[in-house]
Amino acid sequence: MDENEPDELDATVETERARIVSVLRTIADRLEALPLPTHAEVLVFLATPVETLARWAERAFRGSPER
Repeated sequence: MDENEPDELDATVETERARIVSVLRTIADRLEALPLPTHAEVLVFLATPVETLARWAERAFRGSPER
């Protein structure tokens, strides 16, 4: 293994982690800014995709990224 690979891997992991965090923060900020009736509608709309994301993440954490 090249000695630069761990640093490159660390940088990639940090970049992708920051990307995910940024997207989730943007969604949370936009949701928080909505009026309550719209807030509820958006939560209903997002519930299924968020649950799907959580399942995909759980599979990835277990090491089996099945679809």
